Amino acid sequence: MIVHDCKFVLTFKPVKFFLHTLLLSLCSLAWSAEPSVTSVLPRGGQKGSEQTVVIKGNRLLDPEGIFFYTNGITAIKLEPKDSKQIKATFRISNEAPLGQHEFRLRTKNGMSKLWTFWVGPFPNLQEKEPNSSFEEAQLVPNEITVNGTVTNEDVDFFEINATKGQRISAEIEAIRLSGAMFDPYVAILDEKRFELASSDDSELLLQDSTTSVLAPEDGIYRIEVRESSYRGGNNFHYRLHIGSFPRPLVVFPAGGQAGKSLKFDFIGDPKGRFTKTLTLPDDGSTSLAFHADENGSTSPSPNR
Repeated sequence: MIVHDCKFVLTFKPVKFFLHTLLLSLCSLAWSAEPSVTSVLPRGGQKGSEQTVVIKGNRLLDPEGIFFYTNGITAIKLEPKDSKQIKATFRISNEAPLGQHEFRLRTKNGMSKLWTFWVGPFPNLQEKEPNSSFEEAQLVPNEITVNGTVTNEDVDFFEINATKGQRISAEIEAIRLSGAMFDPYVAILDEKRFELASSDDSELLLQDSTTSVLAPEDGIYRIEVRESSYRGGNNFHYRLHIGSFPRPLVVFPAGGQAGKSLKFDFIGDPKGRFTKTLTLPDDGSTSLAFHADENGSTSPSPNR
């Protein structure tokens, strides 16, 4: 008998049906015992902080740990509420890379499928309804990450204050969160509801959106978030980054020789292109992730 991934070939035909049934039953028991994660909220946290996370699913009793595939995040507390929910505390170090981190939940009965958790540079804030009209925009500080949800035909508005010449950047993680097929749309509007900048798809983030503009005058500005075709649901989660961070969309040249230092032009920021000298890795890596920074405000997603 050859066994591989619960599929087998039998040479003893008289007992084939019995062993087939037995083996499938054992496989079914294993699958029915392992934990199943269906929701992780919020979907991320700030670098250098501790973040409380609610994990929902099935068969979540007796958690023994969370295994992260990258360095910088550890689960320091796991508090099961029942078989369907765990309250976890993630410690995110200052050395944790910005962006996506993969993990699996481990219980006494097995390992869950892979899930993701995102690390950003800004403090986190929860979206609060009502904020679905221009007049009811949720007031938020600058340099913030909003964890929100877009339901069907929902539009979320956020209000910030900016001074003339200040860069206003908005960047979203939606389809990259690997949940719903959430194709986002983001716009920056002035207090007269004139659209200053918008983004559906982007050169940098593909179906996720990012846009940036220089404030033409002192005043109130609003950030609009929605699904591009006004779809939505309770699983259409997003992380919206709002700040004054640089947001170049393109880098040139696209690469170079490993271990060498080169000058790169970063193009697409509203303040104009800028040049940085960077040393390419010589450790077998195939790309270099560069997060643009200005006055301590860091772009959440890198140029590669």
